[in-house]
Amino acid sequence: MNILACSSVLLSLICMPVAAATDKPAKAPPKPAPSQSFADIGAAEKTCGKDKVVWFNPASGIFFESGNKFFGKTKTGGYSCRETATGSGYRSSKNRT
Repeated sequence: MNILACSSVLLSLICMPVAAATDKPAKAPPKPAPSQSFADIGAAEKTCGKDKVVWFNPASGIFFESGNKFFGKTKTGGYSCRETATGSGYRSSKNRT
């Protein structure tokens, strides 16, 4: 490899643009609602039977169980059966209260 080729490779590595530290990663699109979702907790309870009713948040892909501080409180979301939410790709919140 000659000196000219070597220096052009080094310059290209040195001059490569670097992402600014303040650049935020792009947000993932919201998840689709579970196949059975309800705006009213009463309708969800009738449908779910013995399965737990959860509140799902499509922006985060997380569901919250009753007793969690976010249950029924996020800007977007709805009620669903736990099994349906899990089957739709939602995961349980790590924060239980």
